[in-house]
Amino acid sequence: MLEITRRDGVVLGFTDRVRDLEVDGVTYKAASGYTRTAIRSTADLAVDNLDVESVFSDDGITEEDLRTGRYDFADVRLFLLNYENLSQGILKLRRGWLGEVTVRDGMYLAELRGMTQRLQMTVGEVYTPDCAADLGDARCGVDLVALEESGTVITVTSATIFETSLVQATGWYDGGELTWTSGANAGQTVAVRSWDAATSTLTLFLPALYPIEAGDAFTIRPGCDKTFATYQAKFDNAIHFAASPTSPETTRCSATPMLRVEAAEILAAARTWLGTPWAAPGQAQGRGGGRRRPDHRCRQGARPARVRHSRLWPHPRWPAAAGTL
Repeated sequence: MLEITRRDGVVLGFTDRVRDLEVDGVTYKAASGYTRTAIRSTADLAVDNLDVESVFSDDGITEEDLRTGRYDFADVRLFLLNYENLSQGILKLRRGWLGEVTVRDGMYLAELRGMTQRLQMTVGEVYTPDCAADLGDARCGVDLVALEESGTVITVTSATIFETSLVQATGWYDGGELTWTSGANAGQTVAVRSWDAATSTLTLFLPALYPIEAGDAFTIRPGCDKTFATYQAKFDNAIHFAASPTSPETTRCSATPMLRVEAAEILAAARTWLGTPWAAPGQAQGRGGGRRRPDHRCRQGARPARVRHSRLWPHPRWPAAAGTL
């Protein structure tokens, strides 16, 4: 038995039995059916994902609903029961939520992410110079409903750019959200990239699922770049600025200092190194592959050790032009 609960509260049930079955007020339909991969659990708390495959149907999951995001992060329960005696209860197999979904040839393949997936998530907050609150949430306190405006598409330039009837100043809607209320994309919410009041042009981050047409209506909310200046000037909400503006930036804390070396410095260092003999100034080298003899001083009646000049500057084979190094 497979039960899917969308975020809007709609509950759908599916069964691999040949007939529909009603359990606790939910009808589990056999017409759509489904197939799943094997259920696997381990003791090391590894992520226990599995895949569910089924076909689209008018009374079940439709392709339009799936593409418009109505099933994003839907709660999923997988269980067994004795259909001849429902009073025996159910045997829970897996619970999680829908992950990545692939659509092909009138069918969909959905990834069911187990509850251990949440153990891979980072929980907690960090100190940042930008605001940690989301615009309109409990910590922010801004009333987005009061700031919501309605607009209409006048002309369409591309899948992400169109002219509207909005009148706010440039940048007011940058980073905001737009929800289509009419047209083929009705019900979808998309992110706004930029707003240019001079040309009345609105640009989206991603193209809409269906083509945008003139006359399509929408509602739009302003965005926030999470800086103190925006909180103060745009929303008059500086008292709720949830950030640590004096904390050092991550790049400054973790950056490794690097020394910039010019080409002229490399040439000068190379010439200095090549001009240094094997021995220190005033010392002579004896025979034996350039190694200094234990007693390098000239003994009575002995020939003085010779000084090797093979690495003295300039080297006989060194090019005359300095720029060829």
